[in-house]
Amino acid sequence: MPVAADFSAEIRTLTGELRAKQLHRVEAAGTVSQLAEFAVSGREWLVFKVAADVPGGPRLEATFRREFFAD
Repeated sequence: MPVAADFSAEIRTLTGELRAKQLHRVEAAGTVSQLAEFAVSGREWLVFKVAADVPGGPRLEATFRREFFAD
C-alpha cells in the first residue's frame, strides 16, 4: 500500500552542475512513483541525492552515482 511522503531529489554531474531537482508524482495500478527528467550527453556519470520524509517515521536518505550512455 502506498504511504504518503514528501520526496526530494538532486541530480548533479561530477563537477556539480545541477541536472534536475523537480520530481513528478505518478500514480498507477495502486503504486506511487516519483519521476524526474534530465538530459544526458555522451558517456556521463551523475550523482543522485534523494530523500523521503514519511509522516511519523524517520527521514530516509540515499546518495548514489550512475553512469549513463547516450548517442
